[in-house]
Amino acid sequence: MDILNQRLVIFGTGGHAREIHATVEALDDMAPGEYEFLGWLDGNEQKHGASIRGLPVLGGVEWLADHPEVEVMVGIGAPAVRRRVIQQIMAAGHAAFATLISPHARMGSRVTVGRGVYVAPGAICTTEIRVGDFAHINTGALLSHDVQVGEYAMISPRAALAGNVTVGAGTDVGLNASVIQGQTIGAWSVVGAQAMVRSDLPANCVAVGVPAKVIKARDAGWHELIAPPPARRVDAMMH
Repeated sequence: MDILNQRLVIFGTGGHAREIHATVEALDDMAPGEYEFLGWLDGNEQKHGASIRGLPVLGGVEWLADHPEVEVMVGIGAPAVRRRVIQQIMAAGHAAFATLISPHARMGSRVTVGRGVYVAPGAICTTEIRVGDFAHINTGALLSHDVQVGEYAMISPRAALAGNVTVGAGTDVGLNASVIQGQTIGAWSVVGAQAMVRSDLPANCVAVGVPAKVIKARDAGWHELIAPPPARRVDAMMH
């Protein structure tokens, strides 16, 4: 696909979405005209027509029906909510999803990323790494050799994954957390901030501490019950 003059919107208007927009601005600084950022989408109708950073909130998922050529990046941090929004977009028949890699990320050789992936400034991906569709690698995260990150996962700021680590689909690895070499974290789990994972963790759990211990088990499929966030006012960001 020719990415020159790529038309782009971001779904979401929160902090994570605005960080992604900053990456779009950085990419445009590196290659002016590569992206045409049209504005924002949001599920909260109260925001439609507002302006954020001088750019319009164009509408919700329904806006994409009339703009099939426009690529969308879903700027939502929480994996289960991001997945639900992406499912809504797909159900509406839209198939164009942007993959955005910050020019200030360090991407080594033989790193494979799927569609809809976001890699933030300062992230480091060394070699022989696979990042699944719609996963987000946040600011300053470190992925060492042979890491596998599942679809929809979130690797939070300054989290560190040692070599041969596998992170399951939809798993959220928290701020400054670390995972020792060779460990596997099951799908749709949460690793708390600053935790250290020294042994495998099951799917659908919450683990915290050093070493990380499971403090909560969730029913399989819990993430399928998550709805998009309710409408709320965020006037402070609308300027």
